[in-house]
Amino acid sequence: MARFVFRLSGVLRHRRHIERQRQRELAVLEARMAVQRSLFAELDQSVRASLDDLRRNRLIGRIDVAFLQAHRRYMIAMRKKAFDMAADMAALQQQIDAARAALIRAATDRKALDLLRDRRKSEWLADQNRREIAELDEVGLQMGHLDAADEAAAMAAAQAAGDTQEAIVAGVAQDSLVVETASW
Repeated sequence: MARFVFRLSGVLRHRRHIERQRQRELAVLEARMAVQRSLFAELDQSVRASLDDLRRNRLIGRIDVAFLQAHRRYMIAMRKKAFDMAADMAALQQQIDAARAALIRAATDRKALDLLRDRRKSEWLADQNRREIAELDEVGLQMGHLDAADEAAAMAAAQAAGDTQEAIVAGVAQDSLVVETASW
């Protein structure tokens, strides 16, 4: 039996490979973003804990000005670090958006070839079915002609023998054969 061969299967394999590569690139960027968010959350928690400690323990009783100055410098450094992290996260988000768009393009390209392959396969199957039906019709027609030829020879032999009864039976058989052949 014939086998379907998609001529662009190499291109389809390549596009699938590109799509998987784009998925991996997006996953790496999203993992980096998750790490950045985690670090940002830790920084935020550290700042909140430091402020809470300052309010609870350092602003009661005698106030240590040197500690307050150090705490102020610490808060400025943490704010700068938070801004830098936010800028890094924004740049990373742009990279993620670009990677996601590239993945969508790759998936669209692959799906287009998948649809083309499916359409070509259905056309090929329809063509195979038409060919099979044509072959079966041809076989049936040939068998009908052979049977008709055999019946005609039998009728001619019966007429030559002068047997009219057999000629009539052979003629009826030939008519039914023509009807059967026409119904194919």
